[in-house]
Amino acid sequence: MLTLATGKTIVAFQICWKLWSSKWNAQNDPTRKPRILYLADRNFLVDDPKDKTFAIFGDARHKIEGGAITHRRDFDGDPAFATQEEIDAYGQTTNTEIETPEEPETGESRETGEGEDTEGPPILVDPPIGEPHKFYFDGGQVEIAAELVYELDANGKQLRVVKLTDYTAENVRTLCASPDDLRARWSDALQRARIVQQLGERGIDFAAVAEQAGQPDADSFDLLCHLAFNAPMLTRRQRADRVKREQAAFLATYSPEAREVLGELLEKYAIDGELQFILPAILQIPPINRHGNVTEIAGKFGGLGQLSAAVGQLQMLLYAA
Repeated sequence: MLTLATGKTIVAFQICWKLWSSKWNAQNDPTRKPRILYLADRNFLVDDPKDKTFAIFGDARHKIEGGAITHRRDFDGDPAFATQEEIDAYGQTTNTEIETPEEPETGESRETGEGEDTEGPPILVDPPIGEPHKFYFDGGQVEIAAELVYELDANGKQLRVVKLTDYTAENVRTLCASPDDLRARWSDALQRARIVQQLGERGIDFAAVAEQAGQPDADSFDLLCHLAFNAPMLTRRQRADRVKREQAAFLATYSPEAREVLGELLEKYAIDGELQFILPAILQIPPINRHGNVTEIAGKFGGLGQLSAAVGQLQMLLYAA
């Protein structure tokens, strides 16, 4: 017997996964996956794990609720969810008997060639749920659904369930040994792109991680550094404003028109993120393109080389501390 908040749902998931992966069933049929009934005495104790912990089962998840016939579909042994009782707004418990109604008469026999009855499809509620995304790397497999990551080793035997934020932190630490290492690499556009690519290959989406961490306005570097190394976090706006405030000497080395371009680059970064520093694409979108074409904008800095150097220095100053 496990007490409250000690991991009963994860234990149940691991049991279900073992049964599911081994295709265990009463008939010992190697082609059938088991029917698994997950019972809980509160609606939220069914809905939350169904949408999160058990998301890897995809369309195999269904919810039986109140015994009402709301959706019928062929069933080949996928897991089902059911509620047993509910509590109303006044704290009263209402017991609900869950039944699977009989199949309507069709005049056709349900016997197999071996004389055994096949299992009829249950009556299930089938809410629309987003599909999990699957990634392969280092010989293993990862599926990401909602807030959880399901990581399967290269042998297909060991399944690990971990929060997306924790999974992200682990991967960052495998790529960078320390906050300073991450900062140095992130300040360089090419190395930053490589880190983004490597994390993307492992299924890590920055927007999804920021949403789960409750930090939608955080700079991607700060978010990764905070998750992986528990470093303090700044928003993109805070970083952009700090450069404007503390790096006036750097900005003053350029002409008024060039400073205006750099200021607009900082503003684009504050709104859309550091990926907006990609040259020359960033120069071709509003409001920066109002300064002219790429060659004309570069001319305000003394040439393409000087423009690239200025943008590179601007990025280094953003992540200086």
